[in-house]
Amino acid sequence: MGKKLFSLLAAVSAGLLVYLLSPGLPEEAARLLGLLTATVLAWLLEVAPLGVVALAAAAATVPLGLADKKEAFANFAHPIIFLFIGSFLLAEAFSKYRLDRYLALKVLKRPAVRRHELLFVAVVLFVPWFLSMWLSNTATTAMLLPIVAGMLAALYPDGSWVSGRAKFLLLGIAYASSIGGIATPVGTPPNLIALGFLEKEGISVSFGEWILKALPVSVLTLLFLLFLVKRLVGRLPTERLELPREEPGLNFTQKVVLFVFLSVVFLWLLPSLTGVLKNAWPPLEELHAFLKTHLHYSVVAVLGAALLFVLPDPARKRPVLEVSDLKRIDWDTILLFGGGLTLGSLMFKTGLVHHFGQKLGSILPSSEWAVLFVLALVAVFLTEVSSNTATTNVLVPVVLGLAHQLGLDPLKAVAATTLACSYAFMLPMATPPNAIVFGFANFKISEMAKVGFVLNLFGAFVIATLVWLIW
Repeated sequence: MGKKLFSLLAAVSAGLLVYLLSPGLPEEAARLLGLLTATVLAWLLEVAPLGVVALAAAAATVPLGLADKKEAFANFAHPIIFLFIGSFLLAEAFSKYRLDRYLALKVLKRPAVRRHELLFVAVVLFVPWFLSMWLSNTATTAMLLPIVAGMLAALYPDGSWVSGRAKFLLLGIAYASSIGGIATPVGTPPNLIALGFLEKEGISVSFGEWILKALPVSVLTLLFLLFLVKRLVGRLPTERLELPREEPGLNFTQKVVLFVFLSVVFLWLLPSLTGVLKNAWPPLEELHAFLKTHLHYSVVAVLGAALLFVLPDPARKRPVLEVSDLKRIDWDTILLFGGGLTLGSLMFKTGLVHHFGQKLGSILPSSEWAVLFVLALVAVFLTEVSSNTATTNVLVPVVLGLAHQLGLDPLKAVAATTLACSYAFMLPMATPPNAIVFGFANFKISEMAKVGFVLNLFGAFVIATLVWLIW
């Protein structure tokens, strides 16, 4: 029997056992709990791609009598799905035409960076932190590693950086990519998953509002990471870096992609900007209301991405994006979101969330900050052993029910949990950037775990405190 088939049978058997051992639950809630158990185990055991498992789980709700066919699949057409598609296509264009590499080299090769050791470390961390707000943290890490490794090779011609302290600079790149992803709604999939669940609860968070509230968490964590990496790396002989040769400028197609990308970001922020300005100039009230209703960020993302399939690339005599680019985006995450949203909605419908809320509410502390800290800790350490998207899909519905049960602000509870789901720093398998760096440099798991544990605790504390204060 194949390993995957055995894992599937184990997951299904565990789900059936949980169903049979849940006599205190309503029948539909017990069936859903069994399905959730089987789904989570199938994710952990890697029975199939995460998105395929989520799609199959959504389909299974129909024969299990939990939903009809329309209810099971309606969430795969949720507006956030199209924000995923649009933003993934924009990021694909950015990477295809090497704009990410161009911007990274433009910053890293400034003469000032060569002259100041602390500035060199700060810039090496800043670049992935900023790029991962808009692009995949995996792609950002993979693109930057060889660039920075080349710089370290110039600093240590004997190759001693591979086994020395300087290698921790590469680990900082992976961590900075994860930290930057929380700052914007499109920075990492958990943010969009949370927005989808919040919209179903009637809670709307604009693009600008998310940045305004999540950016302080990200910045404070980045500053702590800078302090930590600098202590780990020690002195770097940055004076050995040679002055760079002049880099060629942007070509026509790169300028087109950058213009479309910046236009999309501006339109994402425009409703929030008019919301602030209308207080100073009341005539903007009508424009703000129109933009808020008609310029949802999913619409802007799709229109911007679609434009790139029309605009020409003169050098190749083809459109900027083609059908082959459409195939390369992360459909696995898109399917995972749709399936997770279906299961999450059914957790409310069947009363399973209410049941979890009652059980957990009785053992949690009474302080709002303490509850947020516990939620952040649970999410941080749980996402070390499971996908952050899968973890968010499972935890957010439970946290929403818990918030209602305890009288907490649902937005704060969801924000603390969601942001923490991106803070997996201890293990190579916790997130792709960690795995890439672990395989690239000569790291031991114990080295990564020690540094990551400190960051996990600090991250959970910062998330709980700032969410409590400003969300």
